[in-house]
Amino acid sequence: DKLGVATVLTGSLQRSGSRLRVTVRLENVADHSELWTEQYDREVKDVFKLQDDIAREVVNRLQSSPGRSNAAAIVNAGTTNVEAYSAYLQGRYFWGQRGEGIRKGLAFFERAVALDSTYAPAWTGVADSYSLLSGYGDMPARVAMPKAKQAAKRALDLDSTLAAAHAAMAFILEVYDYDWAGSEREYTTALRLDSTYVVGRYWYGMYLNVVAGRDKEAEVQNRAAVALDPLSPHAANLLAQMLPMVGKYDESVAEARREYEKHGGRLET
Repeated sequence: DKLGVATVLTGSLQRSGSRLRVTVRLENVADHSELWTEQYDREVKDVFKLQDDIAREVVNRLQSSPGRSNAAAIVNAGTTNVEAYSAYLQGRYFWGQRGEGIRKGLAFFERAVALDSTYAPAWTGVADSYSLLSGYGDMPARVAMPKAKQAAKRALDLDSTLAAAHAAMAFILEVYDYDWAGSEREYTTALRLDSTYVVGRYWYGMYLNVVAGRDKEAEVQNRAAVALDPLSPHAANLLAQMLPMVGKYDESVAEARREYEKHGGRLET
């Protein structure tokens, strides 16, 4: 209700050997009525087709419901290798934890590209990992950032329409090359390609705040990131950090305290 969500998709997944069973349910938030439910039994090797089938069916069901719009996108995994896809997902999970999670994430991303050298999102993960290893002081910039740039370039060469790859390159141009015009160009390209890419939103917000000094624009980007992913501690933290720049001190403290308490005092930005 707080997020203004009209419909919720829930489900469960069971795996036995090479078989998957996925049960999905579409529910109307207003009265908890069931709009649709379905059970899928497939082979693990067909997981990408399964995702497409579920996404298409959900879109169809939403289109047939009054007041609903076609807002869903069909899944594009970026690889046909299930093991590479699994490694990529685990990499993003650990990368999002920061701290030691960055190195763990990097190991999974490197496994993903070893399994499929043409997997652009995984190369983006490699780039993002090296960028943060440098940013947090875990690896010298002169070592980490050329590796980050090489991986980001590889991702862009493989898929120039990948928003995450443009955001990865934008971050590198910003913090290492000091090519700020190029950085902003890459950030805006990333968000033009995918306006829902949360990492791109809060990194662009940081650029606007720290580099460009355009604090009101930074606030817009950081608020958008939080709205897109209310559970992202990094989006919330960067919003809290920049709010004093626009004179919103009390809101900054409240935002920071919410995140601190949410994570039991164990939080890295």
